[in-house]
Amino acid sequence: MPFRIVAAILFLVIAIPVSAGGSRTVQAQGPWVAEGSAYRTGEDGLLFVGVFSGVMILEAQGDEPMDAAEFSCPGMQEVDYAAQRATASGRCIFETSGGNRVFARWSCSGGIGDCRGKIELIAGTGALEGIRGGGPMRLRSFFADIAEDEDGGEVRVEKAVGLASWPRLEYRLPAGQ
Repeated sequence: MPFRIVAAILFLVIAIPVSAGGSRTVQAQGPWVAEGSAYRTGEDGLLFVGVFSGVMILEAQGDEPMDAAEFSCPGMQEVDYAAQRATASGRCIFETSGGNRVFARWSCSGGIGDCRGKIELIAGTGALEGIRGGGPMRLRSFFADIAEDEDGGEVRVEKAVGLASWPRLEYRLPAGQ
């Protein structure tokens, strides 16, 4: 579930304008909701595959207004209940109200429900073509509604919720764009 939060941060970064060739560092956070399937991978293991979506809120900088954006992030999370650890990774697609998109990849690890890692902005379209950047991220999650099939193999995650935060997300566009 933590990987979904990462996607939300990337989307917020996309929503804030930056001049060509310039660089900005922003703070963002936002709630997300996830849906997917989880598979038992052993006595104490679980693999979640799904998509999380939500709205990221960018913290106002100086006299700039607060901004927000929508995101969709497919990803995977492996949980080791015996060790009380989890790792997650995935991709994110952020789309601005103007139709420009930003693509990112993320990864994190940590305790169950608290994944810390990084996000990397790898591409963009339209006015955001050539965008690059990234920074640290933290994903907190909670499986809110889980249903297990009768043979004990697949676990349907009906609803999972969480909060993503990006304390120092830096992004830049190429000069001359």
